[in-house]
Amino acid sequence: MVDGNKVKGLPEMHVLNTAAMDINNNHLLFEKDYDRYTATVTLNRPEKLNALTQEDFYRLLEIIEECEVDDGIKSIVFKGAGPCFSTGADAAYLGGYHGIRTPESGGKVKRSPERDRITADRFFFREMYNKLGKCLKVTIMQGHSYCMGLTMWFQMKLNPPPPDP
Repeated sequence: MVDGNKVKGLPEMHVLNTAAMDINNNHLLFEKDYDRYTATVTLNRPEKLNALTQEDFYRLLEIIEECEVDDGIKSIVFKGAGPCFSTGADAAYLGGYHGIRTPESGGKVKRSPERDRITADRFFFREMYNKLGKCLKVTIMQGHSYCMGLTMWFQMKLNPPPPDP
């Protein structure tokens, strides 16, 4: 994945810009049960309908990578705490993920460069999608109620429909 800290010109809130990010400030509960050969990832931000922050996305990537090399884990279960699985990316940060810049006080909002809008999809969200879809472990989504945005990918990649007879 591209290290946004080595790239000039990315907006402060861009998903690839991790300079100010503290990955320990995430909303995921991660547990390993070696007796059952299972890892469980719980999206744990029920007050915001488990909306995912930048830290959550990066921590999910780390968790998947860690589980893939752990011989004591055969499956990963993803679930959401509270009333729904997840509403996807946190709307408070969504513009920043795609490079939308906040104008100076009284200034006009300007469209961000096309590069900023596609780099998040090309270099980050594609990586997340591929990590889920090509995970070496059995992956299970215990989705309930809302499954929006990126979390719809969880369902599409983790629980593919059965083939037609």
